[in-house]
Amino acid sequence: MSKGRKLVKYSVLRKKARAVFARWIVNRDPKCITCERPSVHAGHWIHANVYDFHEQVNHGQCVFCNLYKRG
Repeated sequence: MSKGRKLVKYSVLRKKARAVFARWIVNRDPKCITCERPSVHAGHWIHANVYDFHEQVNHGQCVFCNLYKRG
């Protein structure tokens, strides 16, 4: 490792990767999978670290469906 180079924590890298992945999902699915409104979130049907970045279980969702209708 070169001097002066700081290691980045795993949690920071994961948070950045999740943001980029969520943006990609919203661009891929411009309409909510549940109600056809414009999607803003990347909702996933299973909550496990293994599926957080799996493109087949993540879909674009509007805020209302993702937060208040529980996906």
